[in-house]
Amino acid sequence: MKLTKSSLKEMIREELQKFNEATVRIAPMKDANFSGGMVQLLGKHGKVGLDRKSVSALVKIVRSGMKGTGMGRSFTAHEGKLGEGSTHRLPNGIKVNIDFKGITLQGKGKPVFLDRREMMVFFKATSKYLKN
Repeated sequence: MKLTKSSLKEMIREELQKFNEATVRIAPMKDANFSGGMVQLLGKHGKVGLDRKSVSALVKIVRSGMKGTGMGRSFTAHEGKLGEGSTHRLPNGIKVNIDFKGITLQGKGKPVFLDRREMMVFFKATSKYLKN
């Protein structure tokens, strides 16, 4: 079999589809890239990578911050307190600051901030793409 430019392109395209990559638009200039059991949050200035274990820990932290607010297990926070000013560290070393407006994820670079609506979109996307 002779390797041509078009056959090489086709092979690469097939290999990329195997990785089951998906990009979800969280907000203008904020995306979540899902690939191989990982998610990378891309903000306007910063980016943060999370594995399944860290996403699961983040969900638990946010949910525990909403206890006693009458919101149950929903991420649609209206007027309740969302862990006012609490800081946590995820298993992969990412620092998470939770306040009333949303969450700030700080890795090695610039932080990525998600407000409450963006947080909902992100958690819905993670439940869809990281469920396996």
